[in-house]
Amino acid sequence: MLYHGPQAVVLVQGLAILAAHVPDPSLYTKTMDKDKIKRLADPGSFRTSLLHLANNMCSAFRQADFSMNTIRACLIDLSDSFLCKIGSCRTGKI
Repeated sequence: MLYHGPQAVVLVQGLAILAAHVPDPSLYTKTMDKDKIKRLADPGSFRTSLLHLANNMCSAFRQADFSMNTIRACLIDLSDSFLCKIGSCRTGKI
């Protein structure tokens, strides 16, 4: 099941809260690739891994929001510029 971004963050944070009430299992397995272990901040702790995941998700959404606002700010006057150019073309004043 896919969730919207903020809902996914809340879900992972909720899992981290629930995980705080049980013994903290390790994420190490005998068959786990060394590349996967390197990607985990603390593979010895499920709780810590969940919190790192939630923090990274929040950072990614903040960066995406900032980028979208930057794009919106750059494009906000673009329609006015196009209308001016179209008006100039119609009147022959290019």
